Amino acid sequence: MSCSSCKGSGIAPAPHVGGSYASWMKESRYGMGVVCRACDGTGYRNERLHTTAPEHDTKDSIGRVMEYFPGLMTAQLSLHESLHVGNRLLIVDEEGETEFELKGISVSQMDMSIALAGWEVAIAVPRPVDRGARIYRISA
Repeated sequence: MSCSSCKGSGIAPAPHVGGSYASWMKESRYGMGVVCRACDGTGYRNERLHTTAPEHDTKDSIGRVMEYFPGLMTAQLSLHESLHVGNRLLIVDEEGETEFELKGISVSQMDMSIALAGWEVAIAVPRPVDRGARIYRISA
């Protein structure tokens, strides 16, 4: 299926930036832009690549743990889907599963009530978590 974000080009549309500032952008026959994150630059989307783990089909995978900070009891997450304060989350790692309610989101040391897909955020977690642990949304 052709990617609806980049219209099959693999290059996400970007605002016109001229001069040396645009030297880092890739150029395609459709113009300049950055690699489309929806299809990873392939021009088509394979929905099978974006499914959750089979044992958690009823829950939405929203991201994974990049780093855990023990002194602060916080985890840095890389998100694939949006996240809101008040969501019930499930952490799945080597130690098992832990369910909790999200009380706050921090982005660059600023408190936020929402975080969007593609962002790296910090959240407070109830127990130590392993790097690479998956985060699932149980309810909104």
